Amino acid sequence: MAKSLTNQKNLPSAFSAAIHSLMNIEVDKGINLREINPPTNISPFSLAVEATIDDKSNVDNTLGNFIVIYKESAKDTWGSPFRIVSHITSSLENEIAQEPSFRHHTWSKFCQEIIKSSAFNINGTVTISINQYFDFNDTLDNLDSNAVIDSTFDLRASWSAKNPDLKPHFLTWIKSFVNLTNSKMLF
Repeated sequence: MAKSLTNQKNLPSAFSAAIHSLMNIEVDKGINLREINPPTNISPFSLAVEATIDDKSNVDNTLGNFIVIYKESAKDTWGSPFRIVSHITSSLENEIAQEPSFRHHTWSKFCQEIIKSSAFNINGTVTISINQYFDFNDTLDNLDSNAVIDSTFDLRASWSAKNPDLKPHFLTWIKSFVNLTNSKMLF
């Protein structure tokens, strides 16, 4: 991970240190990591990693992004030149999706975990989507109570890092990614 940036010249030393802190991280078998194109509209110094889980029963329903943005001029706004932006999306059991306290509980557990990595200025959202599929013949008089219902959640978060050692942030995020997608953080 982060090998594409290691040979670039003119990287700020703090950003280079952050990239090196993310190299050679080992994750559990079944978690796939790959670099993706980072956003460049905020800062030319950024790195983006996508995480997926090998799970034949959950193909293409679990995805996470971990993005590191370095912008020296953002210290006053972020409290640090480093901002981490993350996104986790996964399918969700319908019963859990309809639980009124799910979003608050998930956000609280995520924050409890990410704070352990010395994260601060944490912001984000938890969104639940419940989709029920109907067919052309479904009417108000004839709704199929067995219609397919598909539920997903999205957790979007950003936080600042106190120093260029981003390995604890990434490892805590990947742990949260796995726990959220396996519903271990949920009730």
